[in-house]
Amino acid sequence: MKFWLRVQTEVEFYDTNTSGGTVNKYKAVARGGETRTFVPAAPWVNVIEGATVPLPEGVVIAEYSRFMGKETGVTFYMNPADAPLMLTA
Repeated sequence: MKFWLRVQTEVEFYDTNTSGGTVNKYKAVARGGETRTFVPAAPWVNVIEGATVPLPEGVVIAEYSRFMGKETGVTFYMNPADAPLMLTA
């Protein structure tokens, strides 16, 4: 499985419902350990699809991707202010 890290201030939720074989699932993890899973609704009422949200300090969002039923990787999104704290040598 492949892993990526993106340091940015916003995250766009996309392919939250199966789209041409691709589906993404999202989970937020706060520095204190609290977690939130973003559960998409049916495609015709899915309010998170295509939404761009600010990424607050102290929160990492994990995007788990699958294509045609196979894992394609996990992308972690982190606020730039957290990079010095979480990416120490």
